[in-house]
Amino acid sequence: MPSVKLSDMNFLNQALEAALTKRQETGLFRKIPEPLETGYIDLASNDYLNLSKHPFLKQSSIEWTQKLGVGATGSRLISGSFLGYSEVEKAFAAFKKTESALLFNSGWQANASILPALNELSRQIFSAPALFFMDKLCHASMIQGANASQAGHAKAKILRFRHNDTDHLQSLLEREKETKGLKFILTESIFSMDGDRANLKALFELKTHYQAILYIDEAHATGLFGANGAGLANPEEVELILSTGSKAMGSAGAFLCSSQKMRKFLINMASGFIYSTSLPPAILGSLQAATALLPNLAKERKHLLFLAQKFRNQLAEKGWNYLTSESQIIPVLIKDPEKALRLRDKLNKAGFRCGAIRPPTVPPHTARLRFTMNTALEEQDIENVIKVLGTP
Repeated sequence: MPSVKLSDMNFLNQALEAALTKRQETGLFRKIPEPLETGYIDLASNDYLNLSKHPFLKQSSIEWTQKLGVGATGSRLISGSFLGYSEVEKAFAAFKKTESALLFNSGWQANASILPALNELSRQIFSAPALFFMDKLCHASMIQGANASQAGHAKAKILRFRHNDTDHLQSLLEREKETKGLKFILTESIFSMDGDRANLKALFELKTHYQAILYIDEAHATGLFGANGAGLANPEEVELILSTGSKAMGSAGAFLCSSQKMRKFLINMASGFIYSTSLPPAILGSLQAATALLPNLAKERKHLLFLAQKFRNQLAEKGWNYLTSESQIIPVLIKDPEKALRLRDKLNKAGFRCGAIRPPTVPPHTARLRFTMNTALEEQDIENVIKVLGTP
């Protein structure tokens, strides 16, 4: 690695060049991919129900823009809570069967802002930091939020339990049962990289026994699972439920569904909500339309999960390892990052788009191709991509 002399006028460029060279040497260098030509088969998108292209969402976005303009003009607490904003939140809360919903600009912003606020709640009430019991495969935004909660004098305690290992979680809860501070159990209902499910029933039992609070990220479940596509988390058992507008809903933003009191608290304490310009009217229009559509898409959900099972079956026949996937997200374990990139490029050239996921997004030695199903796919598309993949 080249040496960096801080006395040089261009020391920043030297430092950047050294860091980028080191990144390339590890095989983990990232760059924004060039858009593929039209006509490709998309197996990388999180737009699972193809609502981003739905006429109802597009028309609703146009109408909101024509009525209110293209910009939000400020934060929700200043000028950005324009006419209709709260109605969209109320409609989504009704869809999720929760008391309230608070709209953030993204799932990342929500998780990164809410966890420090919850730590502050624990500090104010118990004069002790919060304890965050987190699945090892929780999304990076949750990890970021937990890490941010360690700033200042009341540093949150972060305890990571092995992926979907409720016995390990129980041992951590038991160990900390006398520790002061609010205890939060955090996980995803459908995991974004492995495509498997959390054992929500077992988590509820542990939460009840140890007087903890459940925080479930439903980014990849909302719209696809549960009654009317409302997700897997039961609002009578889970205190905080995060749903994103950028996956099955085909838009942007994220709703934190909770009690009215929690909503009021986050309006006052979640920094990302307080200090960000709110989402523009076009996004609110599309979210309103998507919320209205989701309960009526049972046929589309059934087709999507049928395609996912067909793909898993054919992968197994060829000898590929798809880990523990049981959803629309299907990883194909490659292990070697460079091989994952080569296979992705091979698929791209054949007209298929998929993601090559490498550390640190996933643990070391688990580089993979990440396939996601969407309702625009046909059975023949699945068969064709299997042919290109071949055998391990």
